[in-house]
Amino acid sequence: MPRSALSLIFDLLVLWFSLGAFEERYGGRSTILLVALATLLSGVLATLVGLVTGPDIILGPTVWFLAGWGALGWSLRDAPMSLLGLNLRGVFYVWFALVIVALNFLTDPRVPTLFAELAAIGAGVGFVAWTRR
Repeated sequence: MPRSALSLIFDLLVLWFSLGAFEERYGGRSTILLVALATLLSGVLATLVGLVTGPDIILGPTVWFLAGWGALGWSLRDAPMSLLGLNLRGVFYVWFALVIVALNFLTDPRVPTLFAELAAIGAGVGFVAWTRR
């Protein structure tokens, strides 16, 4: 949930970074499908978990940029990349998204949001695996 305008602006910049790179690689139609899949999967899972733990409101573009990072990281999982002098693989995006989710949960322990964010990463990875079949 965005807590301030600055937080929302940062989320939108990260969204542009993650989905922009995905759109260049897969096209606009696939990007719209990815965002729709992430929205539906995250919403359904958060609703089901919310029935057990108590409801929660999930706002903002966080699930979209996590889906973008999951998709981009999985599509580039074997590609070498250098980040701040570290030699990494593209799958680093997926791991980094998981770390972001863990940090979000540690600072704001809302279980439906945790499951929604994990579902978004899974939607990104699953979408790329499905399109590559």
